[in-house]
Amino acid sequence: MTIEARVTGTPLVVLKSNKALVRRLVEEFLNKSDAAVADELWHPDYRWRPVSGEAEPMDRDTHKRDYDVDLRSIFPDLIKTVEEQAAEGDFVATRCTMQGTQRGEMKTPMGVIPPSGKVVRWTTLSMHRILDGKIREGWIAYDPLDMLQQLGYIPAWRDPLYHAWRPRVPTQSSELRPRSWPRDVAGRGPESNKALVRRLVEEFLNKSDAAVADELWHPDYAFHPAAASETEDRGMDLRTIFPDLSFRIEGQVAEGDLVATRFSVSGTHSGSLPAPMGLIPPTGRPVTWQGLSLHRFRDGAIVQDWIVYDPIRILQQVGDAPAWPAGPGSARPQHQ
Repeated sequence: MTIEARVTGTPLVVLKSNKALVRRLVEEFLNKSDAAVADELWHPDYRWRPVSGEAEPMDRDTHKRDYDVDLRSIFPDLIKTVEEQAAEGDFVATRCTMQGTQRGEMKTPMGVIPPSGKVVRWTTLSMHRILDGKIREGWIAYDPLDMLQQLGYIPAWRDPLYHAWRPRVPTQSSELRPRSWPRDVAGRGPESNKALVRRLVEEFLNKSDAAVADELWHPDYAFHPAAASETEDRGMDLRTIFPDLSFRIEGQVAEGDLVATRFSVSGTHSGSLPAPMGLIPPTGRPVTWQGLSLHRFRDGAIVQDWIVYDPIRILQQVGDAPAWPAGPGSARPQHQ
């Protein structure tokens, strides 16, 4: 079911209260392991819906136990920091940074990683639905493959799926600068920003219309992670891997200069797929995955973005990775 925060006119005090509720969840439950706070903040019918799509939705008791037992057995000093939020209607979107030192065994589809003592830092994007002052639903996305790379367990990998969202020219390039800049942005706001993200999906991603890039991306556009090379080739055409690739928007939340989007993707694996351990030949298998994005706008164009999803989910569906192990020590995406 497509869920979109279309409600307008929500009192500012309600939006602020909803954002504060999610921050309390992070600061008091996730960081301080105060289970009583989770019981206070979560609706009795609460469901946590991992964006990876691998696991079934979790109720509040299962989510509470799995986070505190599983993830903290790997990173005892784990801290989650709220970086920014956007609220609209019943929904709150949040970008967080998580950091911890790997002191325990980490179970992954690629094998068990022994304690390394390495500090790992990663980004999560989440979307929460608030009803009657309680969190009714939640979605979370993070990239576990990035975590494995930081631990040195798998080689560095330039994910072609991740770069599909970006303009196919180097950033900070004159090629990216529209001919008529600056543009007239009178009357633009959250709704027009959401419409631009929908154009990104419908025209650039689904129809491969590269010409629309001039209208969508700001000359000062930068993507994350910032460490990625500004001159690397982002031109790998995903349609040689998934010719029938289709992106779909499942929900959006916009406030100020931010637009958060929950999306799903489907396609048939018909071309060689670059993977951390080498090329995966075509399998003909249908593949689906989900994720969350956060776009920042300036002057009516995208100036910054974060795209977060689980690449391991894709590798699992083409037979290159087994399922996530369960129990203490598992870094499954739903435990974020």
